[in-house]
Amino acid sequence: MNKSLKIVAGMAALVLLACAGYGVNHYYTQPSAQATTAEAAAPDNTPFPEARLEDITLQIHQVADNVVHDIDTYDPVKIGQVWDAASDLAKKNLPRNTFINSVTAIHQELGSLVKRQYVNTLYKNFPGTADIPAGQYITVNYLTQFSNEKKPRKEAVVFIFLNKQWRMADYSILNNM
Repeated sequence: MNKSLKIVAGMAALVLLACAGYGVNHYYTQPSAQATTAEAAAPDNTPFPEARLEDITLQIHQVADNVVHDIDTYDPVKIGQVWDAASDLAKKNLPRNTFINSVTAIHQELGSLVKRQYVNTLYKNFPGTADIPAGQYITVNYLTQFSNEKKPRKEAVVFIFLNKQWRMADYSILNNM
């Protein structure tokens, strides 16, 4: 079996952010009472002030950590909850049971988590294609070591800003580094 996993096809673009005034759900951010009227009325692809990147980045990291933690459990209920909270884009590209089965199979093949190290967060305002909507994207990258692998792998969680929320658009584990 090929040890490369790309859970949601078509999300090759590295991705951007800009937003604030958002609370954190276990798997996504949501507008809070602190969001200003101007922010709430802004289109999904309108950049937010640079000064607010730090706040949303901390929230996105928390959500990304929740996603990878729950995937690490091999629990189909928790993995299903990750899919349930994902963006419509992710759901359109991969049915729920396929997501659960694919994530479980690749993690069982790779073995248990030995170590996960945060690498970076990438931000992109993506112009869009026929398959991928225009908008703001954030990618949180990790270098992850699994028990059945000699070398760590790049693991990424991608978020898209749609309907005033940051939701997972992609989860992937790439070939050995």
